[in-house]
Amino acid sequence: MKLDKIPEELKSLVLTLHSIKKIHPRNFSGLGIIVYNGEFLENNKYLSLRPSISPPENLILGTKDSIDYLSTISCYGHELHDGYIFVKKTGLFTHVAQFLEVHIDPDTKPHKDHGTRYLCSQIASKKPGVEGVGNLSSDFVISIFRRGEIIY
Repeated sequence: MKLDKIPEELKSLVLTLHSIKKIHPRNFSGLGIIVYNGEFLENNKYLSLRPSISPPENLILGTKDSIDYLSTISCYGHELHDGYIFVKKTGLFTHVAQFLEVHIDPDTKPHKDHGTRYLCSQIASKKPGVEGVGNLSSDFVISIFRRGEIIY
């Protein structure tokens, strides 16, 4: 799917992942970003893997600061490299290093070329309040999910 077909609230997600791919950080562990609306935090179980750490204040998806931040924390050895990043659909970062509870969906089939983050992201994109989930794999493959379907 081309960028002009991507829903507006997910365009900066796509551009951010492309920017990080272009930087190609060393020891990159991969990255998962959940773009959500207010309903998401109220209706889903999640757990902070690093509860004492919050993202920088007023960090907005798609800005140079956010791209630099994500490139840094998504490398093996960084304490925030694991888990999902939560971003409001306005682009504001709200949570880092989050574990999200996903229930096995019998209609979702594993992808032969991808692993756990890919499958969890696909399932998570079906959750109430999730606008979309973006992945950048450790080998720099971009996947964007919306309502259980890959859209990019």
